Amino acid sequence: MMKKLVCGGILAVAVFGGLAGCTSLRVTSDVNRAVVGSVQCHTFGWAGTFRGDSPMRNGIANPVNEARLRGAIQAQLATVGVQPAAGGAAPDCLVGYGIGARETPGNALAIWIGETIASQTSVTLIETNIDDMAPNLVAALCEDLMDAGALDVTVTPALMKKGRPGHLITVMSPPDLVAHLTDKLLRRSTTLGVRMSTAQRVTAQRTIIEVKTRFGTAHAKVKELDGKPFDVAPEYEDCRRISRETGADLREVMRAVSDAARKELDLG
Repeated sequence: MMKKLVCGGILAVAVFGGLAGCTSLRVTSDVNRAVVGSVQCHTFGWAGTFRGDSPMRNGIANPVNEARLRGAIQAQLATVGVQPAAGGAAPDCLVGYGIGARETPGNALAIWIGETIASQTSVTLIETNIDDMAPNLVAALCEDLMDAGALDVTVTPALMKKGRPGHLITVMSPPDLVAHLTDKLLRRSTTLGVRMSTAQRVTAQRTIIEVKTRFGTAHAKVKELDGKPFDVAPEYEDCRRISRETGADLREVMRAVSDAARKELDLG
């Protein structure tokens, strides 16, 4: 649910100029990554149109120019992994924009409405020991739990009673999904019960960017501390796909994506 307005959260600025006709409108935009990194938002919807009493309103507020403005904002949001909500689904956040009262070409400002993320949050660990389940079924169980909303699933080798080799399955769950994930774990495995405990976790901010390399285009995860890029990690699935399509060594593809991302973020 969208609860907070991120004060001062300038997400995108569209600059208008050359107003002698609709076709001469220039639109640029930029993302305040410090704000984006502090808001949990993967999808967005539009929450505003051209408003106000600006003398420029009639010259700017038309379908062509509005489409250009929205296109510029949407393109910048895509660089940090935020996409339009699809199929009428409720968006994680809203983006609004408007025209000021100046008679000279000015700015259309977009702001971010969303819910801020705490760097320290509570999670529930759901654990169980299993010694009578085939390994391929354990792998499928982990995938199912991740698809159901688990934050992480790990499998640790364990020595069970009577010397039987087994697995310790640990599911990291958001508080609101504990019941759902526990039920799935009980139904999709051979376990007769689970253990639960609460833990605190501290997370770094993260965004996703798209970079171009000599092998192709791929995404990279950006780790941020204090709102600034700190490190990058190539998106494995993208790199694996490129490796298969081009025949290039996966390690070379991952290095190329990492180098391109570090260069774009000026990480050296």
